[in-house]
Amino acid sequence: MKNINLYAYVLTVGVFFGLHYNASAQFDYNKINIASPNAASLGKFGDIPVNYHTGIPQINVPLYTIKDGTLEMPISLSYHAGGVKVAEQASWVGAGWALNAGGVITRSVRGIPDEARNTNRGEKGHLEDYGFNSFYLQTETSDPLKNFNYSDRQVADGIYDAEPDLFSFNFDGYSGKFYFNDDRKPVLVSGNENLKIDYFYRLPVSSPAFEDKSIQGFCITTGNGTKYFFGKTDVNPLVEGINPVEMSIPFDLSNGVSSDRVVSSWYLKKVESADKLSSINLIYEAENYSSYSWSYFPITSEPRAGDNGYAIYKLYILGVRLSKIVFSQGTVLFAVANEPRLDLVSGSLTDGDPGKESPNVDAKALKQISISSNSHTLKKISFYSSYFKDDNTPLIGVSLNLSSDTKRLKLDSISESGADGTALKPYKFDYYSSFLPRRLSFGFDHWGFYNGASNSTVLPTLTRDTYDVIYPNGANRESSWPAMQQGALNKITYPTGGIATFEFEANRAKVNAVRYNLQYFQQYSVGFSGNPNNEFTNIAFSGNEKYQIIFSNTQCQNGVNCTASYNIYQTVGGKVVASGGAAAGKTNTSIISIPAGNYNVKMYRDGAYSGTGATITISKYVAAAVLDPIVGGLRIKKITKDGLDNSSAAVSESYSYEDAGRSSGILYERPYYITALRNNLVAKLGLGGSQDFPEGCVFFPGSSIPGVPVVISPMSSVPMSNVQGNHMGYATVRVDQGSKGYSVYRYYSPSLFENNIDDVAHRNVISNVCDPNSPNFPTVPVHFEFERGELKSEYHFDSSDQLLKSTNYRFSFDSTKVYTPALIVKDVRGLAYTSSEYQLRGYWKKYIIKNETTIDKNTFKAIYNSDTTFFNSPYHRSQTRKSVDQSIGGVLSVNYKYALDFRVPDADAISDGWDTYQSSCSSCLTEYINKISAPGGGTSNNKKLYYVAYRVCFAKARKSYVDYQILNFTGPDNNFAKTHLIAKNSAGSELKTILEMQDQFINPVVEVANFNNGKLTGASFNTFSLEAGTSNPFLASVSTIPLLFPISSTYSVSGNTNGVITKDNRYVTNFLYQNSLGNIVEQSKDKGPKEVFLWGYKNKYPVARILSGNYAAASALITQSVLDKATTTQEQMRTELNKLRLGLPDAQVSTYTYDPLVGITSQTDAKGQTIYYEYDEFQRLKTVKDQLGNIIKNNSYHYKN
Repeated sequence: MKNINLYAYVLTVGVFFGLHYNASAQFDYNKINIASPNAASLGKFGDIPVNYHTGIPQINVPLYTIKDGTLEMPISLSYHAGGVKVAEQASWVGAGWALNAGGVITRSVRGIPDEARNTNRGEKGHLEDYGFNSFYLQTETSDPLKNFNYSDRQVADGIYDAEPDLFSFNFDGYSGKFYFNDDRKPVLVSGNENLKIDYFYRLPVSSPAFEDKSIQGFCITTGNGTKYFFGKTDVNPLVEGINPVEMSIPFDLSNGVSSDRVVSSWYLKKVESADKLSSINLIYEAENYSSYSWSYFPITSEPRAGDNGYAIYKLYILGVRLSKIVFSQGTVLFAVANEPRLDLVSGSLTDGDPGKESPNVDAKALKQISISSNSHTLKKISFYSSYFKDDNTPLIGVSLNLSSDTKRLKLDSISESGADGTALKPYKFDYYSSFLPRRLSFGFDHWGFYNGASNSTVLPTLTRDTYDVIYPNGANRESSWPAMQQGALNKITYPTGGIATFEFEANRAKVNAVRYNLQYFQQYSVGFSGNPNNEFTNIAFSGNEKYQIIFSNTQCQNGVNCTASYNIYQTVGGKVVASGGAAAGKTNTSIISIPAGNYNVKMYRDGAYSGTGATITISKYVAAAVLDPIVGGLRIKKITKDGLDNSSAAVSESYSYEDAGRSSGILYERPYYITALRNNLVAKLGLGGSQDFPEGCVFFPGSSIPGVPVVISPMSSVPMSNVQGNHMGYATVRVDQGSKGYSVYRYYSPSLFENNIDDVAHRNVISNVCDPNSPNFPTVPVHFEFERGELKSEYHFDSSDQLLKSTNYRFSFDSTKVYTPALIVKDVRGLAYTSSEYQLRGYWKKYIIKNETTIDKNTFKAIYNSDTTFFNSPYHRSQTRKSVDQSIGGVLSVNYKYALDFRVPDADAISDGWDTYQSSCSSCLTEYINKISAPGGGTSNNKKLYYVAYRVCFAKARKSYVDYQILNFTGPDNNFAKTHLIAKNSAGSELKTILEMQDQFINPVVEVANFNNGKLTGASFNTFSLEAGTSNPFLASVSTIPLLFPISSTYSVSGNTNGVITKDNRYVTNFLYQNSLGNIVEQSKDKGPKEVFLWGYKNKYPVARILSGNYAAASALITQSVLDKATTTQEQMRTELNKLRLGLPDAQVSTYTYDPLVGITSQTDAKGQTIYYEYDEFQRLKTVKDQLGNIIKNNSYHYKN
């Protein structure tokens, strides 16, 4: 694919054409997090993974698992042990904790929301209007240059949206991110999961409800056809509760901007099995509240009066909370505390002054989870909480009387009680302190973790040319231990009496930093004795060092203007190396380099009055090396488990993160607090007139445009938390398990981070050199790094350092051919509009190579295996081939073919349009290059005109491509879908079922072929059918190839020919299956006896297994409604099932009864012998009895101590 580099350049158009527009204030969503605390608590686990690479342990408390047919939904508590950030809010279970019960999709707004018209000012949106190229160069005047500036202005002012928002999901073990392409196709950012994302979005109608202006909901389908519905969806009309859609209203208290309602989160509403026979429904109720936070933004100048880079805002959440989960066999209720939470405030929009706290009345902590079957309560789980508090830190930076941010909900314990109310001992949670700083505190480090500093600002001290301090007395943003550990989980005491203790330490990054500290050298004065002259001789200066000179002149008596001056010159030779002066009452500071040698200091004060004079203070910059400094956030150091297994002694696991004596920490996120304001297009096109900036630094000191030399920001001006949110990772992690040995894990790190890093943050700028590697402004999201955090190798040793096993991993990644263009535009202090274009793609693994060596501990013989897993299908992300190279000889391989791999040739023959689009882009570029290369084409004005013409050409090409995609692939009635439907309707039964599975995104393995050194050793083919009267597919038969010899050199891969499945003619049917209501009811080997299953309890449990029977005959003997009624007693169930034994005397009949959600209650074998099972109040097996009531087994449960 040919790269077209020009449209990836940064545009600085408003500067070129001299236009500026003073837009009314608008809210910048990029500066804040609009997700609610509950949604953010779930999203944190996706942003910052829990694994060895990040040093964050997995801490999980399982509570209950809902099971309904093929569906399962675990409910659990998870603790994120990476540390609690200062601004982080607590979820409804407590700070650091997340309740996993369902799932959520959240949105990070880029620009303005993709729908645009759900804001007050938005007119064009990325989603609604199919990308910015469809509207970016709309005509305002006949002047193309003005049109270009008009479009930039509209984007900068939040009227046009030119960036796709980033959506994050977390549900049922799936987590990731996606965005919308400009043809409205959702694109997964990364991962090899088979997920199909559909969205529900209606275009605005007259007087619509607000939610109709926004994306209302999503449906994510997994590869087995299970559907997860989020928010409001047309296919699941609301029956109870409210639609689980959260809206956020950010309100800037500094200027009162924004009453925009932005849909920020969509919660899981329903899970539905592929056959639509099982479902889990989640019910929500409304919960409105608000909280205060800071937003931070760049100052595109050296600080001036009133510049501080931050503003306080109030975020209103029109939220939801989970109240109930309903499934066929029972209900899970979520009850909240009676008292409202104290760490949140009222969410009412009519409370008056947003700067005053009104008590929260809606938002409450989770108090109890109650699990019930359809007949009785099974158990209850109670939550006990208090608050982390900060009663001492004053509120800095704003004149408001706020206190809600001084508290954060803390989970103290949870306890389980049985059906009869008997309570088990609780889970108890202890923390390193009950203190967490107020959320509005300025005492945080570069990454937002508490550092205990008493800052009055958030801008750190910044320098120019290393020594020249341009922002003195800045905030202390260095990380601090143990301050960052405040509020972290220290210990869990389990109901069994066992204890798990967590010992943390600060992160450390591999950094070779140098700090320059000022060391006092000499001080001299003149005039105080009444003498106007003074000279100090033979002062020895060592080395070629940097010195700071502070020259201070006091006021003279009687208002006389007395000036003072100094010279520093060589004792031998008289060469002056420094000189300066100061008016009366003034102090001047300078930085100079003085070569080694002896020097004289000569001082003069033109008015000599006793008691007044001038002073020169000389200090030396002394370099101090700082290796591997601490970095914000926690990593696990040691986990001790006492009484959690059968061992009487405590068991510890220790972790270390060094490599060759240095930290292996990779600092992925280094904040940019100061950087030169530059962009690439300025370097290419200039600024107009005779101004040329070949490196693209437009406004550096000495520029003809004063006041904007650099970009300064209290938080990083380059995005840090984006697609890959973790700021730290470790290349090497050692896990020690004492006498059990130890393991070493090594991780990939992108080459970008393998270079030497000289500081944990960028806080210095070079004034006289334009660094072409400086970030463009405005900066674009961080580029996705394929291998970041991927396991590279693992080594396992015994306690005597003997290697037992080693495994090495290699990966290859691929990306979507189609990229999504995006644009950022910023207003630079009223002087210009600067813009940056960037591209988004999705990424996935193309293959994984795993090389494994196992060492026999006795013989030291090594056994080597190498296997490669390929993901080569363009239609899904499942493995398509697996190859194993064994040291004992031979290469074994397995090929897989899935339902999505059976194609409709006529549909696939529709061109994707990409080559045509690329050709159009190449033509645009060629035309542009020819124009500027022609005589006169390189003039300032022509370069701009030709560039604008090029951008118009490119925008038209992209719009044409998007229109083609909508017509043929992504639109509601596209040509691909119509062609597919025609083929399905005319296909044979086997292919028709497969094409129906494609429509439902059900992607099972259809064919598996095994090879040894390239020759076939066996193959199997799965045939699917649709249940009668439904569109539900099921496995109908399994065929295999019976080989007369162990291997065969011939094999025909299955495929689609003229609407019929073709496959190797040697396939023979081995197994046959029959389904009813989603369950297997009959199976048999070819020509063998049938095995029949009957199902009860609303089709959820097998109640009979019949050998040598017939499903039709067996099902006719019983009354299905008796098997399904919740009121049917155990005895009635056994009586009904006994009809099978009487009606099928020649068959072997086994029958079963259950207490739904508890377990099996009786089992009657083919001889009619029955075993009974009884359970205690916590649904644990208590007693097993024979048919005479004799106890076979009795269990009693006792906890430690």
